[in-house]
Amino acid sequence: MGVSRGYGAQNLIGVSTGNSAQNLIGVSTGNSAQNFTGVSTGNSAQNLISVSRGNGVQNLASVSRGNSVQNFTGVSRGNSAQNLISVSTGNSAQNLISVSTGNSAQNLTGVSTGNSTQNLTGVSTGNSAQNLTGVSTGNSTQNLTGVSTGNSAQNLTGVSTGN
Repeated sequence: MGVSRGYGAQNLIGVSTGNSAQNLIGVSTGNSAQNFTGVSTGNSAQNLISVSRGNGVQNLASVSRGNSVQNFTGVSRGNSAQNLISVSTGNSAQNLISVSTGNSAQNLTGVSTGNSTQNLTGVSTGNSAQNLTGVSTGNSTQNLTGVSTGNSAQNLTGVSTGN
């Protein structure tokens, strides 16, 4: 868990092999940059949570192989850029949620191979650009939701191959 106030840079990195649970939590107030990276191999559950207030840049990246559950949550207030990236191979469920208020750019990307369920949700208020991309191969269910209020551009792309 990382907490910073004022001008801060946070780098949270978790690497696990085998049966594992990862929880990366970052809370920052003020001008801040957050970088979250989670890499897991085997049966794993990953929870990446980021909350920032003020001018912030958030990068949440997770790579998992095997049976995995991934939950990404990014909440930012103020001028912000959010990048949530999830890549999983095997049986997987992915939930990427981003909420931003103010001038913001959001990029949510989910890539999964095998039996998979993907939920990408982007909610932004103010001047905003949203890019939600879901790519899955195999038996898959995809839910891409983009909600924006104000001057906004939205790009939702879902590509699935298989049943």
